[in-house]
Amino acid sequence: MQDTMKRMDSSTAPDRPLEGRRILFVGVGFFSYDTIIADGLRAMGADVEAVAERPGLLLQSHLLSSPINKLPLLRKRVQRRHEDRLKAQLDDHQFDTVLVLKGDSLGIGFLDLLRRAHPEATFILYQWDSINLIKNFSELRKRFDRCLTFDRRDAASDETLVFRPLFFSRQSKSLEASPHGAVFVGSMHSNRLKLVKQVKSYAEAQGIPVRVYIRMGLFNFVSQFIKGDLRDIHFRALPYETYVAWTKQAEAVLDFPHPLQSGLTMRTLEAIGLGKKIITTNREIANYSFYGSENICVLTEEQPLIPDGFLDRTPAVYDPEIVKRFSLQQWLLDVLDCNSPSDCGSTEAARPW
Repeated sequence: MQDTMKRMDSSTAPDRPLEGRRILFVGVGFFSYDTIIADGLRAMGADVEAVAERPGLLLQSHLLSSPINKLPLLRKRVQRRHEDRLKAQLDDHQFDTVLVLKGDSLGIGFLDLLRRAHPEATFILYQWDSINLIKNFSELRKRFDRCLTFDRRDAASDETLVFRPLFFSRQSKSLEASPHGAVFVGSMHSNRLKLVKQVKSYAEAQGIPVRVYIRMGLFNFVSQFIKGDLRDIHFRALPYETYVAWTKQAEAVLDFPHPLQSGLTMRTLEAIGLGKKIITTNREIANYSFYGSENICVLTEEQPLIPDGFLDRTPAVYDPEIVKRFSLQQWLLDVLDCNSPSDCGSTEAARPW
């Protein structure tokens, strides 16, 4: 099977390196990145069946998700029904690759069934959360042939994990006429709300406008409503195109990752693709090849002050060759382990980050 795939791949066009591949893509079911990844695979020639690991009823955007997720037995029942529907949907399909993002919502029994149904397929797992936040990771990983993580520390502590940072989906070809201020768009977790408010307050005192959009689940949203403090707080996710437009209009992107993870967020990589400065609490960013203090400011939670002069309306400039490593296309080739002509027709080799 693998030799057949390699012979087929070696004859594909350079711009369609995944021609002939039949891929089951299991996404997380929220944000716009499931669609972006599936469309990226198709643009590179793959035949893709895209599904979500969780049903819409369990996603944060659904009004009933918060109460259901608080009831473990009900949540398991809803998830099991979703997996039964997936089994029926995928029954007549044959795949040579199964690509799963996160996967911690999927039942181990469901993954075992997939493996039996597609014994010759390569199963690939990509984690864009720290494994410290994945409860069943030790059992989950056993179901996959290849496991990757966006977190350098996780990969350093486990040699079986492949380190591969995330990607940007948009690249700016031209700069906005006069980008100004900073923007933050993200979901509520840990101490993020407190930190965002602190940074925004300090920044505005310095004359720097900050646009904030924080998404919360129903219970947290109602709690904030009762407190009478809904400024910058929303229940619905910001549309992706609006997020891109806001980022283009800003000079810098604010980034406050979860304190238990060190991997670069999608927000950070999107900022690089769009040519924006980055203001972050993630000290790990200094270890990446694109880091430069003229473009990236690392804050501490104890003193989240943006240095005077950092936002001086001069554009961020990143090395184009380095930026290319973080494109969606290169991410897909790296995740699928297709970085030689005999694999998928790519001439790009994996590089240090």
